[in-house]
Amino acid sequence: MSTQRRNPENSKCFQLFALPSDILASVTENTNTLVVEGLPDVSSLPSVPNTEQPCFQPTSTSGCSTCGGLQFPSSEEMRAHYKSDWHRYNIKRKVRGQGPVSEEEFEDLTEVSSIEASDEEDDEEDRPTHPDMIKARSMPDSPFVMLPLGNEECLLVYKQIFSSSKRDMKRTDNAALIVERLRKYQRSQQPAHWTLLMLAAGHFAGTVVNCKDGTAIVHKTFHRYTTRRKQGGAQSSNDQAKGKANSAGAGLRRYNEQALQKEIRDLLVEWKNYLLTSDLIFIRAPAASRRVLFFDGGPLDAEHDRIRSFPFTTRRPTFTELMRCFKELSTIRIERLPEIPDVDAKVQSEALRPKPRPKSVSPEAVKGNETMAAIDPLLLKLADFCKRGKLELFQSHLKANEGLNVNTRLPDDVGTSLLHLAATNGCSEMVDVLLSLGADPTMGSEKRNLKPYDVAQSKDTRDTFRRFVASQPDMWDWKQAHVPGPLTPEMEQQQKEKEKEKKKKQKEKQKAYKSSKEAAAPAPEPAPVPAPSSKKAALSKLTKSEREAIGMTPERRARLDREKRALAAEARLRVMQNQCGACGKSLVGITPFEKLQFRYCSMPCVTVCVAKVEDIFRR
Repeated sequence: MSTQRRNPENSKCFQLFALPSDILASVTENTNTLVVEGLPDVSSLPSVPNTEQPCFQPTSTSGCSTCGGLQFPSSEEMRAHYKSDWHRYNIKRKVRGQGPVSEEEFEDLTEVSSIEASDEEDDEEDRPTHPDMIKARSMPDSPFVMLPLGNEECLLVYKQIFSSSKRDMKRTDNAALIVERLRKYQRSQQPAHWTLLMLAAGHFAGTVVNCKDGTAIVHKTFHRYTTRRKQGGAQSSNDQAKGKANSAGAGLRRYNEQALQKEIRDLLVEWKNYLLTSDLIFIRAPAASRRVLFFDGGPLDAEHDRIRSFPFTTRRPTFTELMRCFKELSTIRIERLPEIPDVDAKVQSEALRPKPRPKSVSPEAVKGNETMAAIDPLLLKLADFCKRGKLELFQSHLKANEGLNVNTRLPDDVGTSLLHLAATNGCSEMVDVLLSLGADPTMGSEKRNLKPYDVAQSKDTRDTFRRFVASQPDMWDWKQAHVPGPLTPEMEQQQKEKEKEKKKKQKEKQKAYKSSKEAAAPAPEPAPVPAPSSKKAALSKLTKSEREAIGMTPERRARLDREKRALAAEARLRVMQNQCGACGKSLVGITPFEKLQFRYCSMPCVTVCVAKVEDIFRR
């Protein structure tokens, strides 16, 4: 479309599956004026000044109004004319509001254009600054197909509805195909349905939509915790890049990824009939997650023409977002033809502006760039696998490209050789594989003549070199490779026993030191004998009545005992008579309260009795 932003308020919107018949008829009449990418791809032909030629006038259906009302005796000649460069050039002039040119003028312009094209190939810097060419190149890509309606308006439809191939959609002779597809959607008796699938960051949403009424036939959403918080990215991607983590969260995310994959694949198998009969299938999924949707024996085929991508930005996969995307995809807009901005002044100013002087480049940088450019890209990819320790990818890539040599010298800034890269990054398994494949351990770097063994960062990597020396002592000059000597299994066993004995002696030494330290320490003081219990502690073991009797005279204590015995006798008598111990009320049909071996009819009676007993003890 144009460089100006579209204003949705000025657009007329219609549903793709309910397009008015008058609009479809207008599109059919202007089929040969199809424009793609928002504006026509203007060729390099020079512009022809507007003469006093009449504007395009419609004629009979057997003629071409675009080229001045030509008449054709047969439909074959008319179709051949529509595919000619002359007719297409007149279409582009018509869009710019210019009159048509005759066939003779077009041939003259073609000759001039050919001469200018030859001059352009001879001198890349002196490109023609024709305004039409600048305008055509300055227009950004658009997701729409624009069909002019003949009244300075155009019909905007998403390209992905008609074709998933950009190459096919950029051809202007597919107008009949697009119009036929529009007609098919209008006259289809059996309702078509589209399938929309989204997968991102552990969220999955899928639905099958009835295109006629825009309702969901089936829909399903899943969500599982698979994305690393604050750091982003799936757990599987992090495992491939940095190695397998052993944390509880990493294990949970791996399990959730597998569970989500199983749920999605089971759902796709369940929806197999819908997927096989869907007119179009729109899919949004990262490249690393597309294998979840496209798998062996699954109902989806990544190479099928029905598979499309969403031509606009989408949000988190939800059912609401899927329905919004369907509404957006199935909406046709009618807008005014975009105006081509006038860039003549800008072109002239850029032509007059002095060109910046190129920056000077050091000979070393030039030499380095030439070296990198001379390296086989397949070898660089092999070096990357070697550097990251991706053994399986390394072996499969080397098997697929048998012409690669593991002894090819690399620049020092890359790594000198594949064996140097593996040794530097501590990839002991990769070192063993490279040595088995015939990698040269005597190759040194250009500046310091460092061998692969010299740059090994870990003891395990150095031992790998020595183990290979023990198995292949005559394969290379190991002294020149700076490898000290072989490492046999017996030597490794001796080293383990020696290490074990060393640890044992160290443990005994620590034990002896601890014993001597304990012997030299002063004897601990005896624990203090607990003092006899105080009077307060002894009193705490007595009952309340016993504590109150302490300090009484014998006469008072005898009187207290008599009163207690009298109360007990009265209570026993009332119990025998089934009466309240305080008020004497009958307890028949009442659940009594029991306190101090007495029975009472209510809580007030219990309180009165307890008060009497406490008063006796206070006397």
